[in-house]
Amino acid sequence: MAVQARRVRPLRLSMTWTAVGGAHMAGGAKVGLYAMLRLGVRYGPLALEAVRRTRGPAATLTARQLSRRSAQRDAYEHARHLIDGFVLPVYEGDTRVWVVFSGEVPVATHPVTRTPMQTLLRHYDLSLRAQPPAASRTLRPLRTVRGLTSAPTPDQLMAQPQARPPSGSTL
Repeated sequence: MAVQARRVRPLRLSMTWTAVGGAHMAGGAKVGLYAMLRLGVRYGPLALEAVRRTRGPAATLTARQLSRRSAQRDAYEHARHLIDGFVLPVYEGDTRVWVVFSGEVPVATHPVTRTPMQTLLRHYDLSLRAQPPAASRTLRPLRTVRGLTSAPTPDQLMAQPQARPPSGSTL
């Protein structure tokens, strides 16, 4: 008795990889897993090279922006701790420098510079100094364990009707 070989149908890789409607290409066409792999093989090296080339400049720009914000925050924090503290933004070349004053006397610069403070302040109007805002901490509502919803705020709690005891009970 001869055994016949069963013909096996090839596996079609047309599964979609997202839960909502599957993967789509530009133009609205659905893309299967096989097509996604094929596109990854074809364009993966180009995407990797693009990421490698732009990673350095993007990191430099991000670091520069963060250092600017942290210098301003440090200057305002420093001025808050001084008696009659003020802050004045000045420029040294193309870099913004925050000069911190205690009354009329310049105390520090953020970020720290080698240029003397008198040279930095030579052509600036000192009446434009800003007093830092008072440090205010706002109470945030507690989050639930999974962080999906937030606890009610005190205003929401006050707006809820109070539970009344049953009419027959005495308190």
